[in-house]
Amino acid sequence: MKKVNLFYICNIVTLFIFMAITLWGVLFLRSGNEMGYALLSFYMIIPVSSFVIAFILTKTETNLKWLYPVLFGLIGYFIPTLVFRSSWGWFAALYVAVPAILGLLIGSILRHRRY
Repeated sequence: MKKVNLFYICNIVTLFIFMAITLWGVLFLRSGNEMGYALLSFYMIIPVSSFVIAFILTKTETNLKWLYPVLFGLIGYFIPTLVFRSSWGWFAALYVAVPAILGLLIGSILRHRRY
């Protein structure tokens, strides 16, 4: 039961991070600050948080952890679409999915090595 709760906590934390980034971009982004927003969000906050949370998800026993890169890659698609009203969302989805996949793979390798 504790392992499943960790799964839900990780997903809620990720959703909170994505909502905060989206709200920051939609409500508080001023003209001229787009580059800083994109660099901070898509090159630092999103990849690092996706990697760390995916690494933590490897401690859960559920197989739903393998859907994490897909689901949050889709959420990563919608952030630039909502904020910039542009179509480069699939490129941004890779900044979520690739670190999440790496986090899951590294966490799984370390977990199986330990046992």
